[in-house]
Amino acid sequence: MRLLETTTLALKFFPGAIPEYAILSHRWEDEEVLYENIRNGITPQVEAMKGFSKVVGSCRLARREGYKYIWIDTCCIDKSSSAELSESINSMFNWYRKAAVCYAFLSDAADLAQFPRELIAPPEVIFFNASWISLGSRSELYETIGEVTRVPSMILRQELEEIGTYDQRLAQALNSCSVVQRFTWAARRRTTRPEDTAYCLLGIFGVNMPLLYGEGLRAFLRLQEEIIKTSNDQSILAVTRNGPEWPDKGNDSLLAQSPYLFAGLEDVRPARWAGNIVMTPTAKAIETTLLIANTSSIDP
Repeated sequence: MRLLETTTLALKFFPGAIPEYAILSHRWEDEEVLYENIRNGITPQVEAMKGFSKVVGSCRLARREGYKYIWIDTCCIDKSSSAELSESINSMFNWYRKAAVCYAFLSDAADLAQFPRELIAPPEVIFFNASWISLGSRSELYETIGEVTRVPSMILRQELEEIGTYDQRLAQALNSCSVVQRFTWAARRRTTRPEDTAYCLLGIFGVNMPLLYGEGLRAFLRLQEEIIKTSNDQSILAVTRNGPEWPDKGNDSLLAQSPYLFAGLEDVRPARWAGNIVMTPTAKAIETTLLIANTSSIDP
C-alpha cells in the first residue's frame, strides 16, 4: 500500500505492516493531482492544479489530528500499471475499513450519493465542505445521509454487534441487508466510466474480480454473477426493466445492466421460507427454483 506523508507530501510504499493513516473520500474533478505529479516532484505547475489545494488541505487536517500518513486515491495509485490498478480497486474497501478516520470532502450535498463504499467501510467518517469546515460526523448526520443514500441507520450509526472484531461485525451487518437493498445504495451514483459503477461495489459484497476497462455494462453483469456464486438471495432478480434507465431495450437478461434499475427497491427482502434455495450460474443461464406465492394470503 502506498501512502502520502502529510508533512512532506512524499509517497511511501509499505509492502507489509501498514502504519496508522487517515483516508480521503472525494469526487474526482478537473485537474486532480495524480501519482506521477507527486512522484516526479511537486513543481509550480502541480501547485497550480485545481486539485492541489484538496491534497494540501487533507494533509494539513490529518497532520493536525496526529496522522503522519494519508491515503488519497488520485495520487497514491499508479494508474499506468493495470495490475496495480486492479489490485487497488479490489482492495479499496479494506483500505477504507482499516483507516483510522475518513475525511469526506463534499463539493456539494449531492456528493453524498457518490460514496456508498466510503460511507460504510471506515470506523469513523467526518464530512467537510469545500472550505474544509466540518459539517459533522456520520453518526451525527445519519438521518440526512440515509435519506440521500438509502443506507440503513444501523450501518451509518455503527450499531453493530458487540461480539468479534470490527471487520467481522461490519461484514455481519452488510450480510443482514439483501442484495437488492445494497444495490440501491449505488442507484444514484454516476461515474465517468460505466465499469466503475460495478467496481465500487466489490467490497460491499465481499467479492473480487478482474478489472476489464472497456467492457462497459458487462462489468455489472459480471459482478452479479460473482455474487450469485456465494449467495442464494433471489432479490437480485427483482429488477425493473421497463423504466427509462434500462440501457438496452433489446436485452432480455434476468440480470440488471446497472444498479440504477434497483432505485426504490430498498424494502425488497428475500422471503423467510426461501433460505434453502440455491442459484447456480451456468455458461448461458441461471439455474434456480422460483417459489410463487399469493402475497395477499401469505406473509413473506
